[in-house]
Amino acid sequence: MKIPLAYESTLFDSAPVSVENGLRILLSDTSIPSSLVMRIYVLLSDRVLPDGSVTTGRGALAHLSHSINENYSSILKATYLQGREVFLGPGCLLFEALRSGGVAVGRIREEGFGCLSSLTNDYLYYFDPLYSSLLPEGVERVEDMIMTANRKIRISTLGEKDRVEEEKRELLILERV
Repeated sequence: MKIPLAYESTLFDSAPVSVENGLRILLSDTSIPSSLVMRIYVLLSDRVLPDGSVTTGRGALAHLSHSINENYSSILKATYLQGREVFLGPGCLLFEALRSGGVAVGRIREEGFGCLSSLTNDYLYYFDPLYSSLLPEGVERVEDMIMTANRKIRISTLGEKDRVEEEKRELLILERV
């Protein structure tokens, strides 16, 4: 049985929720190890803000990638990309992974992460865990894919304006083994 994807509970847990959503897309709900879910929240809740809130710091996805490859390599392969490694075009690891059934978690808005789940010739589909009726410019709502996506963006518009500055780009690609 598949469980629909989750929305974030606070404004600070978009990264762990997005990774867990990626696992829900890749694996059956009964095959996701509870120890992995715990590790996701521990490793991605590594930055304490001045108001006491806990969020995901830069590089936390890299630690999670290493942990997955070290401890869960029998079910998952994780690839971490950052900065200039995160791009769209020939040889793009993101597109290759999505086309072969993988998912990716990355910063999709200045203050939050999302799960990139699929790709067509025209659109990149993703699940934004921020429950909001407001959509960024160029992003369209998807209502008929609750198990994989709630947003889509036309691929031809992705290069027009970088949504996230290069130094803040991070991407965790997850693929089933």
